[in-house]
Amino acid sequence: MPDWSTDGEEIPQFNDSIHQAQLFLEEEQEVTFVLCNYEPRLRSILSCKNIDRVTVWSAFDILQHVNLTAQRTLSLTDFSWPKYAEFITMPERILVQVAGKHYATVWFSQLYFDKIDLFDEKDNVIQQLLIDDRGFVSQIGVFDDSGHKIRTDYLTPGGDIAMQENHSTGQVVTQQSWTELTKFDSMTALVAMALDNYLHQVPDDENLIVSPSATNNKILLSINIKQPMIFSIQNNTKKEIADFVMKTDFIVTDSQVHSHQFKDLLDEKVPIVEISPYAIQLNKKHNIKRPLKNIFVTMQGINNELQNLIIETLVNVVNKYDDVTVVLENPGDISAIKEQLEAASLFARNEHGLIDRDSQIAFKSRFNLLGIQNEEQRLKYVKKAHILIDLEDVPDHFLQISAVNFLVPQINVQKSSYVIPDKNGKILTDISELESAIQFYLSDADNEDSMDEVAEALQSENNSEMLWIKWQQIFNKIKSKRTI
Repeated sequence: MPDWSTDGEEIPQFNDSIHQAQLFLEEEQEVTFVLCNYEPRLRSILSCKNIDRVTVWSAFDILQHVNLTAQRTLSLTDFSWPKYAEFITMPERILVQVAGKHYATVWFSQLYFDKIDLFDEKDNVIQQLLIDDRGFVSQIGVFDDSGHKIRTDYLTPGGDIAMQENHSTGQVVTQQSWTELTKFDSMTALVAMALDNYLHQVPDDENLIVSPSATNNKILLSINIKQPMIFSIQNNTKKEIADFVMKTDFIVTDSQVHSHQFKDLLDEKVPIVEISPYAIQLNKKHNIKRPLKNIFVTMQGINNELQNLIIETLVNVVNKYDDVTVVLENPGDISAIKEQLEAASLFARNEHGLIDRDSQIAFKSRFNLLGIQNEEQRLKYVKKAHILIDLEDVPDHFLQISAVNFLVPQINVQKSSYVIPDKNGKILTDISELESAIQFYLSDADNEDSMDEVAEALQSENNSEMLWIKWQQIFNKIKSKRTI
């Protein structure tokens, strides 16, 4: 039961449920996704993540009477347009004009249309049509003159209204074959009833792995679940799981740091186990010598003061080493970083020791500023990295595993299972130690043997087979407990 609460507009990244499903499928296990979120692009998600062999139960498919399974691409000609409509193709969208006025915007990604915004004569959005990747309009949002959504109609593939949600009252009106009720206080109440009806048809010994979220929590607290429940904690707070301590049979965390965070809350009432969603699979053939030594730095979770110190250190390193380049992954506003690099470039010298415009441009070109990358993009950068720097209080789990896989030394401030100090990385006690840590791995010191040794040991404990054994141990403990 994953937490994909983006209305299907984005393919989930770094999501434990997806990687757990990949592991279970690899071990030839049957996997069913129990989805309580509206997911019009589900087929794209499953295909992109190579998990399209899973079985899916979707609350919204049940409520909207959808039995379609295959993806279907729509074209503009599948929709009705006013006579003499003009279509102007732009990146990620198509503008539709009628008599010189903005009539609609068609949004698309890759091969599929995602949604269509319809406008009134004052260029205000009056309706938004969300398109299911199986080739039909599955939702119509209706807006008032102020741009607030007042109603959402959920459609069947034939275009009939299956549900109508009033956003002023929260009430939902529908007609379903499995209940005589036609009016519900909220969409959450309706979805909860649909889930309850489904789980009554599922065997009592099937394990339900739940990702806590606001939606999932509300639903699960409103129904009685007979199946064993395992909470899979990723980036959740104590508050999000406090109400479930006595309802769950096991809690699985994805890192050692998260395990320690929740142990005091659980107080041994519920067993807690650390199982990484990512298997370690060494890729030694990618560990090749490169002419440039690239440093990959993630700035996620870094405050402005620390950010300034990190950039200052990187500037010093780049000035000392002609073969060093830096990739900076930053989730927010990069203007301060640009200003800091611009100021530093004023002192950049060329090979003759002179400062000129070319030397300043060359200096700035050695810093590549990026937004937060997806899984595939991160893998590409880590694979080519000479050093990974992550100074978050909780190191990024995906980056840590990727660094181990590609034998890239890591520099962190938090101890973890994946960094053995002075073997495959450094654990800083103060930011002032950062420059010397970087210089250690930029030097010609031979540390490949210690990197290999640590990576081999970590792989033996965290390969796909070992992760599956850990899950089996949980399932067996739950079975034994319930048969006593």
